Amino acid sequence: MIAKTASIMLLYIVSAAAGNPECDSLTATAKWALFAEQNRDAITYAVSSAACAPDDAASIEIATLGILFEMKRILGIDKDSAPEQLPVGTPEVEILSSQFMQLIAEGRRRTQETLAKDPNDINAMFLRAKINLNLVWFNLQILDKKSGLDEFEEAQELLQQVLAQNPDQCRALTASGWIHYKIGTLGFFQRLGLKMVGISGDADEGRRRIAKAATVSTCDPWDHDETLFSLMGVLIREKKWEDVVRYGTELQRKYPTNLGIAKGLAEAAAELEKHRK
Repeated sequence: MIAKTASIMLLYIVSAAAGNPECDSLTATAKWALFAEQNRDAITYAVSSAACAPDDAASIEIATLGILFEMKRILGIDKDSAPEQLPVGTPEVEILSSQFMQLIAEGRRRTQETLAKDPNDINAMFLRAKINLNLVWFNLQILDKKSGLDEFEEAQELLQQVLAQNPDQCRALTASGWIHYKIGTLGFFQRLGLKMVGISGDADEGRRRIAKAATVSTCDPWDHDETLFSLMGVLIREKKWEDVVRYGTELQRKYPTNLGIAKGLAEAAAELEKHRK
């Protein structure tokens, strides 16, 4: 299993865009750790990569997502709503929150500088949008605050610009689709509360975009796997168990330590067994 995992990581490192080999290797390792639910490792490698490539915001986006996942793990947030009571004064939570906000600010600074030089830089536009969305999810899922409207609106606008330039940009399809789907499938009063502050989503549009992203042949391996994780979330929610097994098995082969995948596959197996009886 270890040898197989190592070979998968090597494949993805080799497939990374050519640049500084040390930085590329750190970024690839951070991505693998993030997908494998090794959040602490993902944060460490991503921050190291960000220091290695001081003009790049890609690793900062990974680091902020890793912190968000780790905080949800610590707080026991299995779904998408904030805990009933945030454990105020918990040192670990406070440290991660502080690190998260510092990285968000740095990521926004880096993308702003890049876009000031080239307003049509599609990669910088996407990364700024994604970093903004990580902040919005942090506010909603960790702090239970319906704030970050400016960042949400900017993210939506940037993702639209990215898709206008490249309708098959799979990360933009996945990110925008996930927004639509997650917000569009919230309860009525949750959606109403978000709509009152200008945040809305269409579940059908979300499904369509994520499904399209999963079929884009030009996605690199990391982006394709990211799309499959989002697709798995949709399929599990909608109880499409045969497809859960299909995509979950593919992801589990690459990321055997991801407990979320194992949980989804176990649920799918149990449900399919019920239907056989």
